[in-house]
Amino acid sequence: MDHLTSIRAFVAVAKFGSFTKAADALCTSKAQISRAVTALEKHTHSRLIKRTTRQVSLAEGARCYYETCVRVITELHAIEQQLAEDKNVLDGQVSLVAHPLAVASGLSDLLLAFTRRAPGVDVEVTVSASSLDLENSDCDVALYPPQKILNTSAISRRLFQSPHILVASPTYLARTQKIDSLSDLSSHTVIFLHAYENGKCEPSLRDPDMLKRLRMPRYRFYASESSAKDLVLADAGVALLPECVVAECIKSGRLEQVLAKEALIREDAELSVHYVQKRLMSRRTRELVEESIRFFAHRKTGIETEKLHLAA
Repeated sequence: MDHLTSIRAFVAVAKFGSFTKAADALCTSKAQISRAVTALEKHTHSRLIKRTTRQVSLAEGARCYYETCVRVITELHAIEQQLAEDKNVLDGQVSLVAHPLAVASGLSDLLLAFTRRAPGVDVEVTVSASSLDLENSDCDVALYPPQKILNTSAISRRLFQSPHILVASPTYLARTQKIDSLSDLSSHTVIFLHAYENGKCEPSLRDPDMLKRLRMPRYRFYASESSAKDLVLADAGVALLPECVVAECIKSGRLEQVLAKEALIREDAELSVHYVQKRLMSRRTRELVEESIRFFAHRKTGIETEKLHLAA
């Protein structure tokens, strides 16, 4: 039998002076209460309850143990009550780990939206591109590509999927050789995203024959999504980026898509919100997860989203 259950049963019997009243108070049977007290007496090698046909009372020498048990249960109840209250209060701090893709896709705007919704909550953000062990980290929420989360038990909800496209600034395109095919890229500066953690820095192509047509450019940058976006906006070259990262720049005319018919990357970029379900998941954590989904669902980027309904 659970040791804490036995302690609660012992305290109730001593308090009410009755196995029946203790059973009623703890919503269980008299037999269960009796077994719990017997188990505790066996555990402590001591008689704790004096039983007679007329009354039930503390055994001699058990007063100190009883008072200690009462204090422990009282303190435990207070802590549990505090946890329950914290769960429903919109203040405190949430720890968020964000992949560079999340940063480039509008993380700052998301945090502004969350601040308006929960002004009493502080968000501590760590930016990382490494694979993440969410269960053994101190973070509450992760905005990460799903393939970078190491835990199969983590709950993940997709925020968007986005194809990779080639883009360049009008200024860069005006001063350089025209790009009509992949082979033309060899005379340009090309900005690639950092490869995954295998040390390779080659673009992943849908069609293996494309690799033969794409002679690697002499000048190449390898950068995160945010840095690659900054480089291409600074007229540094042609960048291979998720469409969602540059959609607004294309719409405003600051960037232009190059080789629109070429499918250069095997897999679309994908961002999801991840968290580990806890019994007492705080309201502030739930709100950040929900706001992340609302934010990307309402962004006019033409990217796929799905809604999330979190259990209260």
